[in-house]
Amino acid sequence: MSHRLVREITRRYGYGISEEVYTHISKYHFVDGHALNDLPRLASVVSSALVKAVDDGATYEVTHSWLKEYLEGDEGMREVERTYDMVCDMGINSIPNFVINGEHIIRGAAGEEEFEKVFDEIIKEGKEGEFVFKKSMGI
Repeated sequence: MSHRLVREITRRYGYGISEEVYTHISKYHFVDGHALNDLPRLASVVSSALVKAVDDGATYEVTHSWLKEYLEGDEGMREVERTYDMVCDMGINSIPNFVINGEHIIRGAAGEEEFEKVFDEIIKEGKEGEFVFKKSMGI
């Protein structure tokens, strides 16, 4: 459910804002212990996160009715399922996992040395990656 919602936020407002919203959704669920199917509360969290994520003073309203209508539909479901299959094919079956530059996967709670090694390798290669799930998510 939340994957489809973050996908839609990305399509509407871009990656930076969707990452900020995802951070708020994760805190709401994993830290504060709230259910992701509590639509009024989820709509409030997402709307608040959108306002905080944007510096232009605009208000991005995610209403309960829009959220309910969107989540009760199936828009984005095919893309999320396709991405899930991709993740499984990559051998990712738990969190955290980090896909860096579309090629490097760091599994589990790795130390900074492992990240430094990957970043050094990327710098040495001198090529820029892309969002690995962009196409599968239809973004």
